[in-house]
Amino acid sequence: MPDASKREPPNKSTIAVLKGGPEFQSWFRRLQDQTRLPAALLLDASVVIYAKSIGFDEPPPR
Repeated sequence: MPDASKREPPNKSTIAVLKGGPEFQSWFRRLQDQTRLPAALLLDASVVIYAKSIGFDEPPPR
């Protein structure tokens, strides 16, 4: 098993920041509770679904 301390960090950076008022934050948290997904995974899945819904069929890179 590889030593976790020797692994290179993933090559990822912040793409977007989501801002909203208290009502939106409360709504988003309820959505997270229902989906049981962390915010980053919920937003990732949402963007993919939205892209497909508008006819953007290119799959996202992994």
